[in-house]
Amino acid sequence: MKKQLLEIYFEGKADQKLKKQVVDWATASEENTQQFVKTKVDWTLQNLPNEPADADDFLRFAKHENRQLTELPHIEKRKKIIGRVYKIAAVIAIPLLFASVFQQIRLSQELNKQRKTLQAAHFVEILPEQTQAMLEYIVNPGVKGKVLLPDGSEVWLNSHSRLRSPSQFDSLNRIVELDGEAFFKIKNSSEWPFYVQTPRGVSIKVTGTEFNLSTYDNDPFLKVTLLEGGLKVIDNASLQAITLQPMQELVLLNNEFDQAIQGAAKQVKEDIAWKEGLLLFNSTPMDAIVRKMERWYGATITVDDPRILNFRITAEFENESLIQVLEILKISSNIRYQVNGNRVRLFL
Repeated sequence: MKKQLLEIYFEGKADQKLKKQVVDWATASEENTQQFVKTKVDWTLQNLPNEPADADDFLRFAKHENRQLTELPHIEKRKKIIGRVYKIAAVIAIPLLFASVFQQIRLSQELNKQRKTLQAAHFVEILPEQTQAMLEYIVNPGVKGKVLLPDGSEVWLNSHSRLRSPSQFDSLNRIVELDGEAFFKIKNSSEWPFYVQTPRGVSIKVTGTEFNLSTYDNDPFLKVTLLEGGLKVIDNASLQAITLQPMQELVLLNNEFDQAIQGAAKQVKEDIAWKEGLLLFNSTPMDAIVRKMERWYGATITVDDPRILNFRITAEFENESLIQVLEILKISSNIRYQVNGNRVRLFL
C-alpha cells in the first residue's frame, strides 16, 4: 500500500472507506502487518514534537558536567568528550528505542484485535453517505406509481409511499430513500452498489436485484421479499448485516435487528400482488387488512368491536370499489360497516 495513504490513516484524516481499506490490507498477511508497523513507527518518530540535540549541545552538556576535562591532554580530552557524547546519545536513544519497540508491540496487538474482530464479524458493512440534492416522488393514498431512476432501474411505488433519489447518481454508489412500500428492479453492477435507506435505521444493499420492501411507519414491521439476485439488510447502528438469497424474506419487528426473522418467502404472491393492481389476502389478520385498505382506498377505518381484530380473511380483489369490498366482508364474515365520506366504521 502507498505510504501516502498510510500517513493519511496515521494522521487520523482517513474516511470510512480508506480506514477499511487500510485495515483489510494490514491484516491480509504477516508481511503487510510488519510493513504497517514499520511505517507507523517511522512516522511516529519523524513526527516527535522534540527536536534532536546537535553535537554542540552534547559537547556543552559534557563540559558542564565534567569541568576537569579541561585539564586533560588534548587527545585524552577528545576521547573523554566523545565517550561522554556517546553515553548521552545512548541515554537519549534508549528511551526512543523502547518507545519504538513498545509502539510496534502495541500496533501489532491492535491489528490482531482488528483482525479477530473482522473475522468474527464478517458481516460488517461500511455505509456511504448521501451528499447530493434529492428529488422526491410522492404517491398519495389510493394511488400507485412508477419511477425510472437515473441509472435505468425501475421502482414501483405503492399507495401512500415516498421515494427520494438524486437526479444523477455519483460514480461510487447509488442511494435512494424509501418511506412506504416499493418493488425494485435494479440494474446489475457489482462495482456500483445500490442502497435503499429507510426511516427505521435499516438499509438495503444490492447490486442487481428484484425485491419488494415494505416499511410503512404505521406497520409494526419492516419486510423485505427477495425474488432475484442477492441483497444485504444492514443495521445502520451496529453495521451488522443479514444476507438474503432468492425467494427468501426478512421481517424486522419493532426495529429490533437482533430479533429479525429470516426464512423462505412464503407469501410472495400476496407481498407483490399490489404491483399488479391486486388486493390479495391469504388468511391475513384483520388489523393488517385494515391498514392495507386504508392505503389502497385512501380511507380512514376505525374498528368499534375489538373482536373483529381476531378475524382472518382470504380474498382477492382487483377492480372492486371500497363499498364492494366492504360488502364482501359483510357477507363472508358478518362484519357490518358504515361509510361517511372517506371514513369507515366497522362493527358487529
